[in-house]
Amino acid sequence: MFAVFAAALLLPLLSPPVVAQQEVVLYNFGGINDGAGPRSNLIFDSAGNLYDTTQGGGSMSDGTVFELTPSAGGG
Repeated sequence: MFAVFAAALLLPLLSPPVVAQQEVVLYNFGGINDGAGPRSNLIFDSAGNLYDTTQGGGSMSDGTVFELTPSAGGG
């Protein structure tokens, strides 16, 4: 019983600290040619590219499909 109590007290001390994460805006849609209002969750491919659709904008104002590609440095 003591071992369980001691483990419960020591476990938080052995865990790595939680680091706050920040959201970063990757792209701001202009609303006309490049679309407006991303619709769903981003999809990743094996190369790290992100894909999604928008609900407005584009040549017919019916939305667009877009791809975001990481830079060589990983940004």
